[in-house]
Amino acid sequence: MTLTSFVSDPVGAPSTQDDAAARARDLAASYGRAVDGPVTFAQRLVALELLGWRVLSDRRWVSSARACTDAILVGPGGVVVLDAHAWDDVKLRGGSLYDGGLSRDSDAAAVRSMTDKVHDALAGFGITRQSLWSVVALVGRHFETTSQQLNVIGEQNLAAWVAARPARLEESEIEAITVILDRDFPVADVEIPLDERWPAAVADLDVQRLTTAVLRTATAPPVERWMTFLTDEQLALITTSWDGPARITGPAGTGKTVVGLHRAAYLAERDSDSPVLFVAATAAQAGVAASMMDRLTPQARDNVVCACLPDLAVAIVQQAKLPVNVNDRQAAIAFVSAWMASGRGGLLSQIDERPAYWQEEVDHVIKASGIAELDDYLALDRDDRRVPLDEAARTAMWRVSLEYRRRLAKSKVQDVNDVVTQARDLVRDGVVRPSYSAVIVDGAEDVSLVGLQLLHLLAGDGPDRLLLLDDGQQAAYAGRRTLAEAGIEVCARPSLLTDDHRSSGDVLRLATRMIGTDLHLDVDGTAQPHVAGQPVRRRGILPAVVEAEDLDALERELVTRLSEINDSESSRGDVAVLVASEADVRHVRTMLMRAALPVVDMAGVLLAGDHLVVGTYAEAKGLSFDHVLMPGLRLEPAQLPGEHPVAYRERVERLRRLQYVGITRARHGLWLGYLTDLPDSDGAC
Repeated sequence: MTLTSFVSDPVGAPSTQDDAAARARDLAASYGRAVDGPVTFAQRLVALELLGWRVLSDRRWVSSARACTDAILVGPGGVVVLDAHAWDDVKLRGGSLYDGGLSRDSDAAAVRSMTDKVHDALAGFGITRQSLWSVVALVGRHFETTSQQLNVIGEQNLAAWVAARPARLEESEIEAITVILDRDFPVADVEIPLDERWPAAVADLDVQRLTTAVLRTATAPPVERWMTFLTDEQLALITTSWDGPARITGPAGTGKTVVGLHRAAYLAERDSDSPVLFVAATAAQAGVAASMMDRLTPQARDNVVCACLPDLAVAIVQQAKLPVNVNDRQAAIAFVSAWMASGRGGLLSQIDERPAYWQEEVDHVIKASGIAELDDYLALDRDDRRVPLDEAARTAMWRVSLEYRRRLAKSKVQDVNDVVTQARDLVRDGVVRPSYSAVIVDGAEDVSLVGLQLLHLLAGDGPDRLLLLDDGQQAAYAGRRTLAEAGIEVCARPSLLTDDHRSSGDVLRLATRMIGTDLHLDVDGTAQPHVAGQPVRRRGILPAVVEAEDLDALERELVTRLSEINDSESSRGDVAVLVASEADVRHVRTMLMRAALPVVDMAGVLLAGDHLVVGTYAEAKGLSFDHVLMPGLRLEPAQLPGEHPVAYRERVERLRRLQYVGITRARHGLWLGYLTDLPDSDGAC
C-alpha cells in the first residue's frame, strides 16, 4: 500500500479513523526502515517511492545540456522540481535567498526556471502551475521556509513535506506525467551524480511528523480538479499579459471565476510587494474565494485579498478614520418615509404606484451613478430602464431622492451606495492610498458605475493591473452603466470562454429555455442575445420539473426531494434551495426548520456542514452546488397592481436572468417547482 492507493482506492480505504491512523503509521514506518542507518541523500529520495512518488534523478531539459536539476518527483501531490545543496547558514531576507553573506538568488532562479520548463512540457496535460513545486533541499538539515514560489526544505523533514502535499493526481495521471517528463527531461551527463555527491549519513527522521502528514493527506478531501487541471484556453488566459484593463467574458459555468482565482495566484506569486485584490460579487462568494485560494496556493494566500465591493468600501472609509453606519433595514425605512412624504399620490404614482420601482431608480440609477445634481439626472441616458421619464417626472424623482438623503442623514445612517461613493472620493483625492499590484473583478456586470470608478482608481491603467470578469446575461440589477462611462478603456477585445464545465447539457437546455430570446445590456453598452455555454458533460441527472396547485403541496414535494438527496446523494452543505426574494428566503427557512431540516443562510455557506443552504438567486452568483432546488416558480408572472406595463416587462426579464443564474448553479441535480394558481408576490415568480 502506497500513499496514492491509500488516498484513491475506495476498496482499500480505511473504514475508521483508527484504521487510517494505523495505515499512516505503517507507511511512515516503511519509509523509516528504508532510510534507517547511513544512507545517501539520493537514497532518501528513492525511498519516497514507498509514499507513491516517482523519482527522476539527475535530469536535464531536452533542449539544453546546461539546464539541469537534481531530481523531479511526481506523485499524489503534484510535481516537485528539486535541487540539493549543502548550505549551512540559510536565510531568506527581503525575498532573497542567502547562505551566510552569499546571495543564492541565482540558484533559486534556476530551480524556478526549470519548474517553468516542466510546466511547459506538461502543457498538453492541462496541469496548473499551482500543482508544481520548486524546492531547494538542504542536505543534512532540518529546515523549512517558503518565499515567492520557492520552498527551502531540509533533508530531515523532506519526506514529511512531500507527503503533506494535498492529493491532486491519481495513479494513472502520475504514470502518464512521469512518461512525459522522462522523455522531455533525459538523464543529464553530470560530473558527479546525485547518488555520489554526498556520503551516506544518519539523519534524524521525525516519524511522528511523517505519520501526521500521511494521515492528513489520506483523510482530507482531494484537491478540486479545477485547481489541478484547466483547458488550454483557460491556462493561456492565466499567464497572458495585457497592456491595460482587460475583460474575460463567457456564459455561466465556463470558468471565469476559476481563471480569475488562478490569475490572482499567478500574479501574487510573482509580486510579493503588494497584494492582489480579488473582488467578488457577494460577501458569501468572497469567503468562498478566500477559502479556495488557501487550498490553491498556500505560498501566496497571504498576498491575495478577497472581498466584496461593500466590505472593501467600508474598509477604505474606516482607514480614513471616518464613521461608518451601513444599515439596510433603516435605509429601507428611510426610503419608504421619503416616498410617503414626497412621492406617493403625485406624478410618479401615476406612472407606477409601487415604491419598489422608485427605490430601484434611486439605488441603481441615481446613487449608483454618483449623480449629485438634477441637471446631470435630466441628461442621463437610462438605457437599462425602459419606462420613459420626462423632465417633470425626473424632477419629481429628484425630490424623492433628496428627501431620502435628508432622512438618511438625520438618522445618521448610510446605504451601500453612500459608502462606495465616499470610498471612491477618498481614494481619488489621495486621502487613502490602498496599494494593490492588481485588481480582478468577478461579476463586473453588476458593479455600479461608482464602484467601477473606485476599482479603476485602485488598479490604474498599467499592464496587467485591472481584469474584469463578466457575463451580462447574469446581471441582477437595473440601471447598469458601461465601462466607458466609468472611464475604463479595455486594451483589447474581450477574451471569450465557451465551454461549460459545471452543468450537464440537460441543465443548460433548461437554462436557455428560461432566458429565451431576451436581450441583455453588455458592459460595453451593446444589446446582446443569450449565449449558451457548450456543455463538456452532455448528460447528467435529469432535471426534475414539478407542478403543484397550491403552496402546501409544492412544499411537501420539496421536503420529499431534499430527504431523498440527504439519504443517498450529497451532503446537505452542497445542496441549495434558491428563491427570488429575501421574504421568500425567510418563508422557506421557516418551513424547512419545521420539517426538521437544518438550514443556513447563504452568508454561512462556508460553514454549512450538514445544513441546507437557503438564499436568493442573486446571492448564489459565483457559487455552485451539487444540487439546486428552486421552488415557487411561475410559468407566467402576473403584473402587479399599479405596475407600469413596461416596468412589468423589465421586471420579468430581470427575473428570468436571475432564474438563469439559479439554474446554472447546479453541478449535478436540478429541481424546479412550479405553482399553477398562486398569485405572485412582489418579485416572486
